[in-house]
Amino acid sequence: MRDGTKISADIYFPSKDGKIDFNKKYHVILIRTPYNKIPSLATFPFDIYCVATGMNYVFINNSVRGTYTSEGVFEPMQNEGWGEKKDGIDTIEWIIKQPWCSGKICTCGISYLGGAQLVLQLSGEIPG
Repeated sequence: MRDGTKISADIYFPSKDGKIDFNKKYHVILIRTPYNKIPSLATFPFDIYCVATGMNYVFINNSVRGTYTSEGVFEPMQNEGWGEKKDGIDTIEWIIKQPWCSGKICTCGISYLGGAQLVLQLSGEIPG
């Protein structure tokens, strides 16, 4: 993040015959969560379906600041898209810079996950 804090993300790539084509550009589905990154009712089966069915999406399940394996202090909704930290915006900026990203990113989720994407949209600073 812009202040040097490291946040954790699990990144799932579609594969064909067990191989990932890192030269290909993929659309990305991003979920930012304070809950553990294990598949849950908030993401399952969406995450597995989009990757396993060959839909050519990368799925990123991202633990927000201060939760599980992410550094920092958890301040609910304070670091998503406004204030001085703007972790949601920084996450999208990082994704866009990846050579495998097509530049198209979808956010989704319910509960906190839905709030995180709403705050990000309301910031008016979404890159790309």
